[in-house]
Amino acid sequence: MGDGMNERGGTLPDGYRLEVVAGCNQGPCPKVGVREARPGRLIIQGSRVPDTERAALGEIPDHEDVVEVPDALLLEYARRLRGEGRV
Repeated sequence: MGDGMNERGGTLPDGYRLEVVAGCNQGPCPKVGVREARPGRLIIQGSRVPDTERAALGEIPDHEDVVEVPDALLLEYARRLRGEGRV
């Protein structure tokens, strides 16, 4: 997706690139992404946690959300980081 387009066909701002680093590259499935514009931060796509479970976490600010992903997704990302010598 480094061509200035996002996976839904929308245009990304100049200098912005989103790279899927774990999970699937297409479709609605759990994934981990990174942005060039914000190194060291992750974008996580997963299933939204039901309101009853969200309530158990306490206050969640409006600018945040809670999602659930398989632990294998984060392990896949950790293995990639280890392979790149970053951990």
